[in-house]
Order: sequence, then structure tokens, then C-alpha cells
Amino acid sequence: MSTPYAPERRPLSIDVHDDDEVRLWLTQMVSEQILTRREPVPAIHLLKDGHEEVLDWTRLAQADPGADLGATWALVAARRDVERRILVLRIQHPDGMPAACMVEETWEDGQPTSWWFTHRRYAVVDGIGQLLDDGWQQYGGQGPAPEPFATALRPAGRPAQLLPARAPEPRVWMQTGELPEDAPIPSTSLEMTEQTQAVVLSNLETEGLKHLLVFLVRGRTWERWLLGDLPTSGDDMVRWICGREGQPDGVATAEGVLAHVDGKPERVIRIVGELGGFRTERAIVMVPKPGAPEDVIPGRWMARELGPVAEGDGWIGVEPMLAGEVIATVLGYGPPE
Repeated sequence: MSTPYAPERRPLSIDVHDDDEVRLWLTQMVSEQILTRREPVPAIHLLKDGHEEVLDWTRLAQADPGADLGATWALVAARRDVERRILVLRIQHPDGMPAACMVEETWEDGQPTSWWFTHRRYAVVDGIGQLLDDGWQQYGGQGPAPEPFATALRPAGRPAQLLPARAPEPRVWMQTGELPEDAPIPSTSLEMTEQTQAVVLSNLETEGLKHLLVFLVRGRTWERWLLGDLPTSGDDMVRWICGREGQPDGVATAEGVLAHVDGKPERVIRIVGELGGFRTERAIVMVPKPGAPEDVIPGRWMARELGPVAEGDGWIGVEPMLAGEVIATVLGYGPPE
């Protein structure tokens, strides 16, 4: 069944009329996607002054399976309120390697008058996305975009059913329970990170590294939060969570990051625990999964004391900058999809 799709509206601080600024922003964005997600995110980006509308093609195709990319591209290209229309996609390089690509067409009176595209090969090595080549290769010309884009952008069906753009809906989930009778209550920030590591690893298979995890304890009661798109900073959300039911004894966050370990980029789960005014950091290095090197599993871990938390910088007992009632309106409890 088809469902109309609402593009995501995102703030944009670049000058959309400056070619160099737009293209630098694009290449940095897609490079970051490859490094953190191991592949570019196929999407149509509609740039306006001060914001953009993003049609994530994977999500759109799931909501509206009959939508055609070429017909949708022609539909949005006809809009008068859009300054630039850019398509990000994955292609296969002539040498067989995957490549990230961005295509832009300039339109007048419903017809493309010029084109620009850039591409760069990439690979996944030991579970880490890596950019290849010395840089992004760029090309341009007059008229419609050449092959292989001409075929991909040629209407071959109906366009997507689109709703007005809207800001990303926050995704927040919470679970609560009691520590087992034989489980110790954390008494130091180090013990807080150790207990959070056990929580992270027990849920890694189903939840991956897509969300910021917050784990806290009040006596023997625990809360586990997964935070997706947020209306404020992660620190503010953690502070609000800590204060919503009375101050917790300890709290820790865990998230997947890309970090250099022994001079090499690695995917890492970074855990930071706070208890008694002190913080400890714990990092779990993810390693390639045997038989499936593009997937990763937990490997070795490292820990270090971060010392006392400076006044106003902590999570426990610190008020968030955004009003609590504003944060509360975005919460929706339940398991992540």
C-alpha cells in the first residue's frame, strides 16, 4: 500500500547561490555518510534560502513503492520555490568499485539547461567506510545530465505522492525496570560504565549503533533511553532525563562514533558514566565479524578516569537549556523500529 511521503525540512546555513560553497558542503556531507554509515544516503536535496527539503529515497520507496525516481525528479524540478535540486546516489564505477555521486541539473521552463556531477569511489575495510582516490572528480556541461544519469532521471512511471515538508520527528524510547537482587548498585562512575557496557552489549544485536543510549539508576530502579532525532542537544536531553523523576544516583551515555585507535580509524562504542561528581570513559572497539567482514562485533575495550565534573557541565543536577515542557512534548515510548 502506498503512503504519501513528507520530505524532511532541515536548517541550512550555506549560501545556496554560491556554487563552491554548495559543492563543498555536499562533498563533506556525503564523505561523513561514508565514514559513519559505510555508504552514501540516496536522496533528493531541494535547497532553499535558509533550509533544505530532503527526500530520503530509501524511506520514500518504502512508503510509496510505486514511485519512480525520474518522474519525482521532474516533478520537484518544476517547483519555483526551490533554488537548487541535487540527487545523491550510489553508482558502480567502471572498475567495479562502488562510488558516491551527486548530480545537479539547472532547469528553465521545465527543461534542463546545464548539469554538474561529482563522484568518488569508496570501500568498506574491516567494517569502516573509507574514501578512495585523491578527491572528488567533478564534471559539468550544457543540456540534460549525461549517462548513466540520463536513464536514471528519465521519467518511467508516476512521481512520488508528496506531503508538505516537515521537521524530522524526534524518536525517543524508554524502558524501566529493577536491578536483579544479585546485581550490585553502582557506587562509582567506573562501575556505572561497567554496568552500562553490559546493557549496551545485550542490546547491540537488535539496536546497533543508530541511537544515543542513556542508562541511569535510582537505587535499584533503572531506566534505559534510546534517543534518535532530538529537539535539543544530547546533553540537554540527558539532563532532562536525569531530573524528570528525581535526581538519579548515576547515569551513563553510549553511542557509536568513529575514532582513531593506535593511529587507525575504528568504529567505537563510547560510554561515559557520571556518578558522585566524577566521570569515567569506556570505549569498546568494534572488529570485523568472522565470515561477514562488512559487519562488526565487539572487540577489546579500554577505560580511563575523566576526573571531577566541572560545575555546570554535568548531567546530574544541572538544568537543561531548553524548557522541560518543550522536551516532554516530543517523547514517545516504545521499542525502536
